[in-house]
Amino acid sequence: MLWTEWSPSWKFDEATFAQSAIAFENPDFVEVVIHCYRNVFGLEAGDPALQPFEDRLALKPTVKVPTVTIDGATDPLKPGGTAEHASLFVGLHEHRVVDAGHNLPQQAPQAFADAVLKVRDWFLLECQTDSELAQR
Repeated sequence: MLWTEWSPSWKFDEATFAQSAIAFENPDFVEVVIHCYRNVFGLEAGDPALQPFEDRLALKPTVKVPTVTIDGATDPLKPGGTAEHASLFVGLHEHRVVDAGHNLPQQAPQAFADAVLKVRDWFLLECQTDSELAQR
């Protein structure tokens, strides 16, 4: 099972798995998953309508919006994490490493939620600052 391989320290229960397994009942599930992996590994083209975005992203543009990046310390799919991408973030940026594997939102929900709230706080602070500047 991928969950145990990709998040080796995660001790999930049968109820957690059953909640996610509902997605397997979608008639497109297998086709979508296989296409996704084939696309990621360059074996199959993606949606042609999205190619302009793929082309822009391939240039590795800088990220100007506030961002928190999170790596799972035991994620075998990203050994060493993504800290080397820090130079791409020119806006507010914070990089975090949490005790989790690849499935961060389920395995470390509080850390994931804290990252979302941090970005929200930065956004609200920016809005407040913009508002104060407009009043001057």
